Amino acid sequence: MKNRILISSIAIVLLITSCKKENNSSGNSNDNQKTSFKAATAISDFYSFWDQMKVAGKSYYIQSYSGIYDKPVNDISSIAATIKGNKEPFSLVIDSKTLSFPDYNYNSDKGVSSAYLDENMTDFYGKNFDVDVSQNTLKLMSDGSITEPLARVHIPKLFYPVTFENLTQDGKVTAGTKIVWETDAMNDNGVIIGIEYYPSTQRDTNNRINYPEYMLRGTITDDNGEFTFNTNDFADFPGNADLGFYVVRAGFTTFVDRSSDTCTLAGVAIMGTGYTLSIP
Repeated sequence: MKNRILISSIAIVLLITSCKKENNSSGNSNDNQKTSFKAATAISDFYSFWDQMKVAGKSYYIQSYSGIYDKPVNDISSIAATIKGNKEPFSLVIDSKTLSFPDYNYNSDKGVSSAYLDENMTDFYGKNFDVDVSQNTLKLMSDGSITEPLARVHIPKLFYPVTFENLTQDGKVTAGTKIVWETDAMNDNGVIIGIEYYPSTQRDTNNRINYPEYMLRGTITDDNGEFTFNTNDFADFPGNADLGFYVVRAGFTTFVDRSSDTCTLAGVAIMGTGYTLSIP
């Protein structure tokens, strides 16, 4: 589970740094539908919680990583909790579920304690929560029982069910392929379509030699339940490359609690597709 969170963290950092290197936006035929990852302000907005989590006095990161055939009832999320100082992170109460973090590790260099859990979090996604902090507990309630919340946050739905239209004859994603997912009308943060290139998985030997670095590109789009690939989505990658991709949406909030600590909470849904991309 720790590895899963670490992998996701690295992917986000790589995504942001790779985008900042590109200054020109791509001109593709779906500009009314999406904004290129090269628009750094959009990526900065989407992942704004990430930098805030690094400096927050208390932070919580809850991530669902699923495939296109997983059902929400089977969802197991990775949960990371941190707090400044050598102590147990505050418990997390989400409606009727209570999560505690007694098995924490203290990093003396950073002065931060961290703990990790795997938990079925089916009821966490797709809800609006009021947030409060009291008695060593962070509370998220969707029933209106918190009369004066410190913050409010929408945690987006999981993507299931997901379907694909216009795959190639050998079942690959290409220009013209449409991906369709369960839309979330309350999600204002958009959806990221990330495309990955791993040198070690390339069947084309020339690609492994000539393009030895990992690459991550993609698109941020409105959460309207669908996305259609076009040729410009693959423009940064070498020809005949084997590419994978995933879809991400997130809900997050940052606020100051009654102890004057900055608190950050993020709920992230990631869908790994299992498909490879075919560059036309």
